[in-house]
Amino acid sequence: MLSPEQQIDLSGAMDVSARVFDRLSNDWRETADFKGIYRPGYSAEEKQAFITVAREAAELGGAAYQDLAGNVHIHFESENPTLAPMMIGSHMDAVPSGGQYDGTAGVVAGLAAMKAIHDNGMNLPQDVILSAICAEESAWWKAGTFGIGSKFMAGQLSSDFLRNAAQIESERTIESHMQEFGLDTNALAAALDAGQAIFPLDRLGSYIEVHIEQGPSLLDARKSIGIVTDIRGNTRFPFGVNFIGKAAHSGATPQHLRQDAAIAASTFVTEWARYTRDHRHHQDGVFSVPDIHVVNPSATSVPERCFVMPEVRSSDLATLEETKKIIRDIADKAAKEWNCDFEIDDKKIVLGKPSHMDDGVHRTLLSKAYALGISAQSMPSGAGHDAGTFANAGVKSNMVFIRHGNGGISHNPNEILGLTDHENPFKVGSDFCNAVHLLSAYVAGGQAPEKINPAPFRELIGVHGIRRFDF
Repeated sequence: MLSPEQQIDLSGAMDVSARVFDRLSNDWRETADFKGIYRPGYSAEEKQAFITVAREAAELGGAAYQDLAGNVHIHFESENPTLAPMMIGSHMDAVPSGGQYDGTAGVVAGLAAMKAIHDNGMNLPQDVILSAICAEESAWWKAGTFGIGSKFMAGQLSSDFLRNAAQIESERTIESHMQEFGLDTNALAAALDAGQAIFPLDRLGSYIEVHIEQGPSLLDARKSIGIVTDIRGNTRFPFGVNFIGKAAHSGATPQHLRQDAAIAASTFVTEWARYTRDHRHHQDGVFSVPDIHVVNPSATSVPERCFVMPEVRSSDLATLEETKKIIRDIADKAAKEWNCDFEIDDKKIVLGKPSHMDDGVHRTLLSKAYALGISAQSMPSGAGHDAGTFANAGVKSNMVFIRHGNGGISHNPNEILGLTDHENPFKVGSDFCNAVHLLSAYVAGGQAPEKINPAPFRELIGVHGIRRFDF
């Protein structure tokens, strides 16, 4: 005999998911130099995506609010206002030339779960907040910082960051982009300077983020769903390791007298790769070199400057901290070998701390997946997510990964949500549907019912500068 959770009708939830993604497809562009979703953080496209979700949620009784950083929170009230509310959500911005589902699938899954609960006449054990978080992707911002919206919520960014961090495409600051959409940046800066919360994270019972896996592990394991154990942090060098040689004629200068910055940079990359390979037995992590280029290249000149941007990810904070010294040592050795210099601005190195998901929430999600007959496995996340920010801020957090095809490719216009290009990802029984089924069962089951004093969450909304979202 099927349990009540197994009997949840998900057809309406899949219908609303398909409808929302159809509307969001307006952000798809194909030009000579751009293909994919165009939806930067703090853009008109991101705001419209929030409006699309808020309008659908209003049909289910959700009231939409916006915090000082622009994040949108849709509040579904229960009959138990004194219990800690549950937050579900993700981001809706996309990397340049990104795919349709990275981040956005999580917000839509949350909406679909609330639709399933509504359609099946299920009562909410506690208030639920469906959140659409601003500007999660770092690729648009010169500072190289990810999770901007969630970090503002957690008070982890400063007013200096607000006023100085610039977007790569527009070269305008985050503050300028916020002001364009009517956000009160003076109030946000004042709250950040005073150490005041712009969202009452300490009142949350838990945070759940659904997300496509962004990799092939679930495909390889033939599992529909992944329940995340921890999220790797990263050490990034957005302003690079810069090698400085000496400009010279590429034909007239003898080889032994050259100071070739590109060769020094190439040696650095090779030696760094060898180091990580030889020390992987005590390192949890991966590395990449997302950018390497000669500054002002010329076929007739020996390269004077070469820019390298290394990145390291690990679940171990000590490894990430140690990386800064190791990279400096290897860069110094490579530069000296080729009679060059190098520069690293230590103040501009970005350290994203790893985060560990809540064990209790993890066990609950995994057991519910098994009870629902959904094939699932525990796994780490190699990519950073808003859930990591909230976990490091003390919120009981976890993530649900969705298997997706095309080799698990993400941050790419070829990203798909089904197992094949021809599969309808919003049919009942799909991997996306399984994630919605698990999320709706988790929400309906009620979690972390600690009492809130001195006031219910809903009475704190205006106190933090959170106001109704005008759509």
